[in-house]
Amino acid sequence: MNYLVLGDDERMNFVRNFFSDKTNDKLCIITPPNLKLDSNYVWNKILTFSNFTLVYGKMDDETKRMLAGYDAYSLLQDESFTMENAKLTALAAIDLLSKTNLAPYDLNLLLIGFGRIGTAFAKYFTALGGKLDVATSSVRQAGAFANKVLPINDINFDGYDVIINTSPKLAAVNFTSHKHGAVYIDLAGKDVLPLSELSACGIDAKYYPAMPAKFYPKSAGKLICDFVLRRGL
Repeated sequence: MNYLVLGDDERMNFVRNFFSDKTNDKLCIITPPNLKLDSNYVWNKILTFSNFTLVYGKMDDETKRMLAGYDAYSLLQDESFTMENAKLTALAAIDLLSKTNLAPYDLNLLLIGFGRIGTAFAKYFTALGGKLDVATSSVRQAGAFANKVLPINDINFDGYDVIINTSPKLAAVNFTSHKHGAVYIDLAGKDVLPLSELSACGIDAKYYPAMPAKFYPKSAGKLICDFVLRRGL
């Protein structure tokens, strides 16, 4: 066993199948990029082996201390992986728009944040004929795609069919006044805005984690395989 792939979703099954006939001088353990490793997981799943290379997404400080001295490579600290993974997340968000029963060019859409995911989403959405407003501090970059660039510290949901958030932290947000049937898609975290309060106001509000694994699992798995091969692990 030269490659140990942990996780049983379709994405990680793709990775497991890809490496099933590959050989390596040293055991390479691969964990899902969206999984935050903690001490209990590492003790029970990883440190049962004595000599290995670890490919992971993220881990807490205690786990970093436990793994000090081992070769460990973070997928989420690799620019190529994070950029391509952001593109898959943006594509999945485009797919989610179908729940509105409106084509992109008929939607009033607010995009919050303009990092990797926000930039990729804006490119895909406008390529489909959609127009969007962007709430961000990156005014110059967003201006190339946005109908309007709005301040990220003063967000108002009113008038939008869809609001997509890609920012992990938000300050002032007015969601009590909103369009009937508005959809809120959070790609950044379940606690960025109070989803239960949004739902109580009549907004279809949900957090969507690990979108690449759910919408494009084989492509998401291929990104992990490419990372391992690129690193020569």
